[in-house]
Amino acid sequence: MSQFADIRTQLTDALALRQALEHLGFQVEAVEISPNLSHRELNRIALHYHNSFSDTRKAHLIARHSELLQQSTAIGFLWNAATQTYDLQCDPYELRYSDLGTNWEYQRLDDAEIQRSLNQRIQLEHDHAYVRQQYPPDQYIITENQVDNGIQLTIKPKTQLVNIGSAV
Repeated sequence: MSQFADIRTQLTDALALRQALEHLGFQVEAVEISPNLSHRELNRIALHYHNSFSDTRKAHLIARHSELLQQSTAIGFLWNAATQTYDLQCDPYELRYSDLGTNWEYQRLDDAEIQRSLNQRIQLEHDHAYVRQQYPPDQYIITENQVDNGIQLTIKPKTQLVNIGSAV
């Protein structure tokens, strides 16, 4: 049965989230969220989206992908003011049976595994985008190493070569 599920995330930066989703091939639509908005104001500015079964949800950031079912469905991200993070809203059925789910090998996963995998994929891209924002590649060298079940990023400033002239 197709229905939306909410997943708690550690997605905190709207720009990094947008860049992450675009890097994954999504088209993103978002509303500007100002600090200190009330729950009522957050609800009022939220965008509507749906799955292929016409179930409708509200979100503050919507990501559409041409490889999702019917090319009109989406995943959403609702700003959670209490935790200062975006909650991921997705329909595991839509993901499993879409071309995107085939490409990401979701067919044999159960709903919880699909949600966890999608969340991890987006979280990793979000974190990379955030690091690139804070540490521009023209000023820093960023290396990535696989460590246990995670990835470790090492960030070092690029050394500036100073040309010291000498008179001969």
